[in-house]
Amino acid sequence: MTWHARTLDRLRPRLPVSPAAGVVLVGDLLAVFAFLGYGLYSHGLPPWEHPAHAAMTFAPFAIAWLVLSPVVGLYRRETLTSYRLTVALLVVGWPAISLTGGLLRSTSLFHGGASPVFLLVNVGFGLLVLLPWRLAAVLSLRRFSRG
Repeated sequence: MTWHARTLDRLRPRLPVSPAAGVVLVGDLLAVFAFLGYGLYSHGLPPWEHPAHAAMTFAPFAIAWLVLSPVVGLYRRETLTSYRLTVALLVVGWPAISLTGGLLRSTSLFHGGASPVFLLVNVGFGLLVLLPWRLAAVLSLRRFSRG
């Protein structure tokens, strides 16, 4: 294989194909839904009372997550078992994912908008929820792979 082909192969997005990566993907989406759901609740729109509204709030961020998280490398084996790589890629990747979700949310396909304040709060609180979850996932995967 030529040097160029190997380099391109390394840059190719890594989709979550292992069972562990699949579990982490589900956890990631649940974490995003949980913090967005809390945001809806804190603004007087409990997700369980307004499921369609909750789904339309969650959808653009889920789409952005599903498209960009593999590009960032969040499901590579190295990432799933490294605290440092997980934190680095999440700190770089989540703002891009969140802003992309906000841009999608500001289109006519979804309700709501994406004010700059909303986007900043979304990036900050999203990291506060995603970082502990992802670090716990790394801990679990490291323990599981040893045993």
